[in-house]
Amino acid sequence: MIVALYFWLKPKPQKKVPTLEDIRRKYPPRKSQEQIKAEGLKERKAAYDRELANRMKAKGMTRATHHSPTQSVPKRDISISNFRMLIKMVNGQEDVARRLIEGNLKLFPDKSPDWACEKAILDIERDRRI
Repeated sequence: MIVALYFWLKPKPQKKVPTLEDIRRKYPPRKSQEQIKAEGLKERKAAYDRELANRMKAKGMTRATHHSPTQSVPKRDISISNFRMLIKMVNGQEDVARRLIEGNLKLFPDKSPDWACEKAILDIERDRRI
């Protein structure tokens, strides 16, 4: 009988009350569909930029090849945003965009490839009267 009273009167272990941190850790906030789409778009855009930079590097579009040896032209890559805009303006035809840049570099050998890309964009805008 004493044993039965001991188990009946024995203090029961207290359950731990979860804190707000425990709840947030267990149930992180959900993302909205807009946030999920925005993250996916950002990832695809970054992958496209990396791929475009690799293709530009492989095609040799990273520096001017026509300049006099006495003048030093600063080596600058073509900005990806300018090159992407130029590709959009020529309806996705990368070979046309490259020919426009190379044509500007032949006409202006002392200028950088980035400048040649910007000039090609401005020429297309001028010709289309945008």
